[in-house]
Amino acid sequence: MSEHSPLQAHSPLPMPKFLHLFHHRTSPLAQPVEEHAQAWLHHYRLPEDPALRERVARTCLGTTTASVYPGAGQEVLELGADLIIWLTAFDDTHVEAPGSTAAHLTEQLAVFAGILEQGGPTTGTGFASALADLVRRMHTALTPGQRARLTSSFYTAFLGWNWELSLHGRPVGLDEYNAMRPHTVYGSIVTTLIEPGAGLDLPDGVRDTPDIRQLNRTASLLSGWINDLYSFTYEQGTQSPPPSLPTVLAHQHHLPLPEAFATAVRMFDDKAGEMHQKITQLRTSPTPGVAAYATACAEFVASNKLFYGVTRRYTAAQPQPSHLQHAKRAGGVTSRS
Repeated sequence: MSEHSPLQAHSPLPMPKFLHLFHHRTSPLAQPVEEHAQAWLHHYRLPEDPALRERVARTCLGTTTASVYPGAGQEVLELGADLIIWLTAFDDTHVEAPGSTAAHLTEQLAVFAGILEQGGPTTGTGFASALADLVRRMHTALTPGQRARLTSSFYTAFLGWNWELSLHGRPVGLDEYNAMRPHTVYGSIVTTLIEPGAGLDLPDGVRDTPDIRQLNRTASLLSGWINDLYSFTYEQGTQSPPPSLPTVLAHQHHLPLPEAFATAVRMFDDKAGEMHQKITQLRTSPTPGVAAYATACAEFVASNKLFYGVTRRYTAAQPQPSHLQHAKRAGGVTSRS
């Protein structure tokens, strides 16, 4: 694959030079997992509006998941793909959509909290039924500890959504942004599945060591920064660009955007270099499972970059829901891209 994202072809902005640090592979199950993910998406109609659902379909999350967890079996791969689809579709529809409010979001999240704790009917369509299906499958695909950690990580994603809707355009400082970015990009959820994706179930005493905790945190943060950099050109062309590492740096340090972007790239490369050193160190660990886990984390970071060579999410204008298209033609509201 080319080192340059398709987005970069339309921009002179420098991009990270980290690909050589993190080796990647893709599961041979990529095609069946993508086919399953597309069928699941349309079965539950996530979201209901066909135009918005097509954007989620173009994201190619089944294929991407096969690179995130290249050593996983089909059951875990399908669970991971559908989980990321659920998060992405809900974010597109109820967090980033025009008119979204924290009050309405909180009401929906209360329903989801009940499903996460008690399950629910998987029949019908929509986000509640789809989440109930995910919860049911978590019980068969994951160990009790893995399931508990994944359930807990959902709440960090909920926190991230509430934080995004609470911003109302206010400037965000770098420390606050970096604290929240792993949650708004679902890094905490996706990294929770690294263990089952690699066929591991680390003891609590190993998982809670400073080295492993820092590795998880860095992997989650880098996944957010990768999104910030590789979707930057697209997002800056929308009506309401979301906060990103370059825009946060531009505001905090009074930098023009090109200089802020270059600063963000340097920050990324520095952090990626640190993570690579830690992975190299942990690959020599005598503790069972640690070397394999370090390799899985490296593959996770590589997969985040590979996503931008696979997805078609950023190659077309973001569609508007049909009711908003009608309103726009009538001179009413316009949609955030």
